[in-house]
Amino acid sequence: MDRTPPSAKVFDVSKYVLDAGVPRAVVNKVSFEIPAQNFTALLGPSGSGKSTLISVLAGIERVDGGIVEIGEKNIVQMTDDEIVELRKNELGVIFESDNLLPSLTIEQNLRLPSSFSKRDIDEKQFAQVVRAFGLSEYLQLIPYHAGRAIQQRTAIARAVLASARMLLCDDPVRGMARQSAQEILSLLRVCVREFGISVLITTEDPAAAAFADRVYLLSDGELIGRIDSPSLQSILLAMSSFGYGEE
Repeated sequence: MDRTPPSAKVFDVSKYVLDAGVPRAVVNKVSFEIPAQNFTALLGPSGSGKSTLISVLAGIERVDGGIVEIGEKNIVQMTDDEIVELRKNELGVIFESDNLLPSLTIEQNLRLPSSFSKRDIDEKQFAQVVRAFGLSEYLQLIPYHAGRAIQQRTAIARAVLASARMLLCDDPVRGMARQSAQEILSLLRVCVREFGISVLITTEDPAAAAFADRVYLLSDGELIGRIDSPSLQSILLAMSSFGYGEE
């Protein structure tokens, strides 16, 4: 698992939707980058464009302007089939819902990517990931009986086992109890530190963003600030200076 993950770059990206027949920017000329082997957070209120940017980076949505690069690949110029291959081979996309197959056990869900790719799973790696994510005692449970925090752990661990070089996580701890959320965020740090994976999360929670190495602040589809080596205090101070929460 000694891989150098790609960085991602978003340059001057815009995305529009029709609002009563009139184009409205949900993302307006946004530029940022995700350094390799880095935990990055997009922080902003609902409607700030966070989820759209995750979808754009994953190639799920096409941009209306700008450049989106994963490593040296400009996905704006890629075909749909090429983007599917990119997601399969390099990206793990984690949503608020875990996208596990409910009829399969936790272990079967973890082994699913190797079944689809028709390659043998590295059992030593499998055991390492299961241990790192604290899943050993849950392997024979179906997701419903495991609880949401374990479901998210499983989804992230599955992406690691699928050799993802970058995890794109859309609000992965939304609505979780604080302790469960902290456990998931700590595991995302494990992905960076032990598995060399680049991680991007979106969140509305400053405490969640404080787990990151870098935080970008979003508001109304625009990038309005950046915080390196953030603390909760520095994030709250930046939010206050930009008038977050003010009418």
